[in-house]
Amino acid sequence: MIGEVSQLANDFWILLAMVIYFAAMLSIGFIYSKRSNSSSKEYFAGGRGVGPWLPAPGGRAPRWCD
Repeated sequence: MIGEVSQLANDFWILLAMVIYFAAMLSIGFIYSKRSNSSSKEYFAGGRGVGPWLPAPGGRAPRWCD
């Protein structure tokens, strides 16, 4: 009986943590969806907010792996 009560209490706290985490992730998603790009073309272009220095090393990476 005592073991069942402690197991139920433990399950409750785990479930509560999961619900809080899920609610937080949904909230963050809804907040940042308001800042989303207007089209898929702009999405894949990254809004042109990234300078050339960030993707440049990726262009050289396949040559370094040979």
